[in-house]
Amino acid sequence: MMAAHRHPVRLSERMLDAASCPPGRRELWLSDLLVRGLRVRVLGGTKTFYCSWTDPRSGRRCREKLGRFGAITLEQARQAARAMLGRVALGEDVVAERRRARETDGLTFGRLIDDWARLHLAYRRPRYAAEATRALKTTFRAHLGTAAVRIDHALAARVLDRLALAGRPGAARNALAYARACFGWAMKRRIVTVNPFHGLPAPKGSGAARDRALGPEEIGMVWRAAGTLGTPYGQAVRFLMLTLCRRDEAAGMTWGELAPDMSTWTLPAGRSKNARPHVVHLAPPARAAARAPPHRPARGRARPGAGARAARLRRAAARRADLGLELGEAAARRGDRGGMRRSRARAARTLGAS
Repeated sequence: MMAAHRHPVRLSERMLDAASCPPGRRELWLSDLLVRGLRVRVLGGTKTFYCSWTDPRSGRRCREKLGRFGAITLEQARQAARAMLGRVALGEDVVAERRRARETDGLTFGRLIDDWARLHLAYRRPRYAAEATRALKTTFRAHLGTAAVRIDHALAARVLDRLALAGRPGAARNALAYARACFGWAMKRRIVTVNPFHGLPAPKGSGAARDRALGPEEIGMVWRAAGTLGTPYGQAVRFLMLTLCRRDEAAGMTWGELAPDMSTWTLPAGRSKNARPHVVHLAPPARAAARAPPHRPARGRARPGAGARAARLRRAAARRADLGLELGEAAARRGDRGGMRRSRARAARTLGAS
């Protein structure tokens, strides 16, 4: 057992090996003479290195643990203490940075995605928020438990390249865009210091070709078939064909969004894709489709029963099957054997389901 030192002494490995707490005392503190600020706490059989200093801003005493004697050597503790005291002399808030680092190490990638969705995506379009969260959690499923600060450039590239090579380059590009936005938000909030997705090239490759478009004959068939559907489904299909707007945008349209003479339709920013108001000019046929009253059962008459509903569904299925056969015949006349087979197969499935 060694005596307690009130003044700094030149510590050595041999001295630390022999150090123990005096009887009647809970702990013993030793200060190094070579590096002022390096201290050793002797508690039981454990000796721990600490770096102590006075904060120049507040004047209070600060202390940060460096490591246990045995896990690190005395010389390594001196080097760490010199580095920390040098940062303090440069005006850095070492305590706050160490605290932030400890909190960041406990922040997993999955929790970062949840925080991004809760604090940022909550103010975006719900569909975008749901898709961004789903894409990230699906693409990086194996790394949701990894600390966000451990997600690096190589890991990000490896996961996205694997998805692209699996035949889903479009999904890989979307995941890259969402992840870049997520980490960009985290950087602005000082949660992370590096965005591992910034500068990462978009995965190459293309998915299924989307150059198939309906010809004039097929558009006419769809238009005529829409006229056989009940209100408001037939009018909705024709309205979409006349305005080329998105399905959900038209489905959410209210009378307040239409001009008094129905010449224009103002899509509010909350329902548009780019989050900006959009004015759609309506041609007379589009006005007629929008003006069609919704179907309601006549007052005083009973609602159709299950048998009537089943018959109505069978009639709708038959109309869809007829349209599929017509499209197949049109494809055959064009020489498009693939389109003919697909249309006839859809018609057969429709008839089978009905």
